[in-house]
Amino acid sequence: MPPERGVSPLVATILLLTLAIAFGITILAGYLAALAPGAPPKRVSLSLSYENSPPRLTLKHRWGDYLFGAFQTRQEARVDARTARGRLENWKALEVRVDGVRLGKDRVENVVLVQENLYYQPLASVVVNLGPGDEVRLEGWKVPLMVGEVVTVVYLPTGQTLVELVVV
Repeated sequence: MPPERGVSPLVATILLLTLAIAFGITILAGYLAALAPGAPPKRVSLSLSYENSPPRLTLKHRWGDYLFGAFQTRQEARVDARTARGRLENWKALEVRVDGVRLGKDRVENVVLVQENLYYQPLASVVVNLGPGDEVRLEGWKVPLMVGEVVTVVYLPTGQTLVELVVV
């Protein structure tokens, strides 16, 4: 009878561990790539306007690239097929700053979102993507904007200023 040949248990264990680690690294790399922000907008035109009575800041995406993962909101009511009202949860890829300070829930509460293809799920926190024609109105100001304050919309992954407004 010929002698039995095979791989030693030590070599087999090392091979299995190497394969498991390589497989884990591949999955982790794919997961991290999926979480990374998309490419920065190359062409985008936004407009900002502010009304004093009632206090309302309107951000309108006029044309250009989509802004993926702009902010997070909790929708509370659907006004019509294109409009939903909700509460600002968090800024994501976009951030609105007033005199360099991040605009938060301590200063403004309500978000009115106007989108052509509005995604709606009641009482759920939703990350909003903004495309051409979309509009975001920030309402329910606890402390309205004052004359001379500078409002800036910043794309956070690159620190790029997309639009700026001086309140008059």
